[in-house]
Order: sequence, then C-alpha cells, then structure tokens
Amino acid sequence: MAENPIIAIIDSGVDNDIPFKDKIIGGISFYIKEETLYCNEDIKDDNGHGTKCIHVINGISSNSLIYVVKIIDESSKCSSFLLLEALKYLLYINVDIINISLSVNGRLYIHQIDEVIESLNSQGKIIVVSVENGKETSYPANSKNTVGVMGRLMYENKIVCERQKEIQIIANSMPVLCLGLKGKYEWFGGNSKATALVSAQISNFITQSGRYNLDRMMNILAKKSDSTLNFPIITSKFTLSENERKLMNVLLPVFSKYMCSYAVKLKDTIYEMAFDMGYTSELLDECEKKIDSVINRNKIKFCDFCNIESLVHSIYNNCISLKRKKNL
Repeated sequence: MAENPIIAIIDSGVDNDIPFKDKIIGGISFYIKEETLYCNEDIKDDNGHGTKCIHVINGISSNSLIYVVKIIDESSKCSSFLLLEALKYLLYINVDIINISLSVNGRLYIHQIDEVIESLNSQGKIIVVSVENGKETSYPANSKNTVGVMGRLMYENKIVCERQKEIQIIANSMPVLCLGLKGKYEWFGGNSKATALVSAQISNFITQSGRYNLDRMMNILAKKSDSTLNFPIITSKFTLSENERKLMNVLLPVFSKYMCSYAVKLKDTIYEMAFDMGYTSELLDECEKKIDSVINRNKIKFCDFCNIESLVHSIYNNCISLKRKKNL
C-alpha cells in the first residue's frame, strides 16, 4: 500500500490561492525565451487549466500529493520541446503518476518523447494522457506506454477500459465546478477533466493495493471497468417541495439577472440551458448572500442549470444550514 501517491501534473501550474496548498509538495517551470530554455520554481498558474486539473484530482483522491510541472503559458501555448524537457526531468523525480492533459500536433521530438516515456514506464511511473478534444486520437495519448483517455458524458465517475484499443480508457467528461484562478469557481470538463479523474482513481488504487507497473494497472482498470454507460439526458423539471418553492421565490430576483435561453452541445448531447453558464460563480455567490448560507460547489452539477426547478432543488439539498431553517 502507498498512503500518499504522488501525481506529477504537467500543465499550466497551480494558483496561489487554492485551499489545499499542503498537497503541493514541489514543482518546476520550463519556458522558452529568445530561443533559450529556462527553468525556475515559479509554478504560479496564469491560465487556470492546471489548477482545475488539480482540483478534480483532490476532490476524488484526497490522499494524493501533487508535484507541479509548468509548461503551458497564460495563452495556453506549449511545445513538444517543453513536454520533452518536462518528461526528462521527471526521470529524476519520485512520482507515481504523470498526468498530461495536452497533446502534441507536430512530429518534432516525437521519437525522443517516446524514448523518455518508455524509460519512465520502466521506472513504474504511470503516464495518463488526454486525447485532444474533438479528435478520436492524438499524441502522446496513443503512445503504447501511456494510458490514453477520452471523455464521454456520464452521470457517474465510471471508467471503461478497453485494452485492445489505441485509446484504452473512456471516463466521465461532464463539466464540474472547479476552483480556477483567484479562487473563482468555473466549469471544467472535456478530455482534460476525464484524464484528471482517471489519474485520481489510479492513485486511489495505489493507496488501496500498492504500486503496479502499467501492464498490471491496466489489468486492474479492465477488471473494475463498467461497460454500462448511462449517458445524461436533459434534466426534467422537479416537483418541488413546499420549502423548495419558498426558496425559489426568494431566489427569483437573483435568477432573473442571469437567466437566458440557449443550447449547449457537449459531444452529441444538446442541453437547453436556462442560465448564462459564464456567470455561474457570481450567481451562486449572490444566492449565498440572499439566503445567508454556504452552497457546496462540489455537489452542484452542470445539468442543474437546465431550468429553475432543478437549480432550486440542487441548492436546497446542498445547503445544510438552509435545510435546518424552519422558515424561509
């Protein structure tokens, strides 16, 4: 058993304001300036992507420790050369899992990256890589020595493992509220979110059963795989309780500021949304002030925003102090 598996996150860094700083055990930043490679210990996230990956992992595997490797800048730019340098560096760092939520489009340095990935694999380090959003495959997710991950919309955090395929893992990519920059909650989904989920679950397996090489870990994932995929449908309207209807009347002035009607397409599913999702954090902040209670962001789901009733139902059931009140 391993009490605290270490996950290296090759991404955009980590925000200084995250509440679980004790889980960050170190890090390094690689960047190119005037055609020269530099590295330092400034792992501050200027993008938000890496912070949200870490939030997903911490929410599923709270025992995991995080080593941050920053190679993505504030404009989401990276390069195959920086990825190569990050992977080479991790040959000398004690980690169990390497999470890579990015892809390489060019062919430059691919041979060298493959060699380093093989060396990392021989060290027993499990490399989990996301497929580029909108594609069926991408590099290095399709490397033979990595765990390739593609997201699908699901209600639960299931993993489907098909070892014979080039991309072996399907995992839940349904957007969730995550801490981004400066403590602001934002929606985070897609293949990057699915990959962070898989890294977290592999970390949980290591905590429970010990460290395994890639082949044995893939066997574990295959055995625990659930082939029954329950894809989301548009949330139907809830029959609200009396207290929930009272809450709805209290919150309607807040809702009216953020309501709109538009369709969001995620993969092959179309959601008719009732709220502007770009202002989710502001909406929930105002709801908290209105009812003088804290809403558990980790329990709020993307589908809750399809209509007023579903959002009221979710807020009511994820707000403990509110439920204790007899009168609204």
